[in-house]
Amino acid sequence: MTRLKIAACMAAASISLAGCFSVEVASSPVLGEEVKQHVIVDCYGWYLFGSLPLICGNKNVDSWCPISLFRDDVTPQVAYEKVKSLSEREGCEIDNFHLVDDNEVMFEFYSIPVPIPWIVVRKEISLSAYLVEKGGAQ
Repeated sequence: MTRLKIAACMAAASISLAGCFSVEVASSPVLGEEVKQHVIVDCYGWYLFGSLPLICGNKNVDSWCPISLFRDDVTPQVAYEKVKSLSEREGCEIDNFHLVDDNEVMFEFYSIPVPIPWIVVRKEISLSAYLVEKGGAQ
């Protein structure tokens, strides 16, 4: 029974620490006539010492496995490629980028982040953009 409890705790910890990669698309008349869709690409993962990738969201969103081990997919280039492929599929241009690149120290000492050494760091990339009709971007 103890082994089962340990295995359950390890599974819960690994799921809670797993990375995520998501692509959200919304369309609304409030966005304007030339704006067809608003796209948000969000990805995060965990890195050892801030540079060695441990686990992150799988950039292949349709994959059977939502995570990637030891692969660095938390980059602005990966997020941009997702937005670019969506814009090409919809026949649109990309406009109004907003990129958030955030690093967060996992371990804190009395609610104070300890940046040296950064043992395990959570990195997150969030890219927001509009897909506009061709010729509608200014």
